Amino acid sequence: MNQILSTYKKSENSNTSKNSNIKKKKSIFFKIQFVVCIVIAVTITSYYAYSSYENNRKEAVSQKLANNFNITTLYSNNSNYSTEPTSSR
Repeated sequence: MNQILSTYKKSENSNTSKNSNIKKKKSIFFKIQFVVCIVIAVTITSYYAYSSYENNRKEAVSQKLANNFNITTLYSNNSNYSTEPTSSR
């Protein structure tokens, strides 16, 4: 009975080593895939944050330009307004 069990174990060991190699390859593949997904997620998140920052900065500049334009048109319609150069002291 021992011989049958030991023979069975030998054949099982050869299958186990094959399965072990396959599991190691799958494990390495999934680790690489995980790292690639993390890198992609960080890249997309940082791009979104940068894009949002740029949009907010451009919006602030646009608001300043619009405000300056409104002030300029307000004073240009007023005939009593005149500009005089200021002297340097």
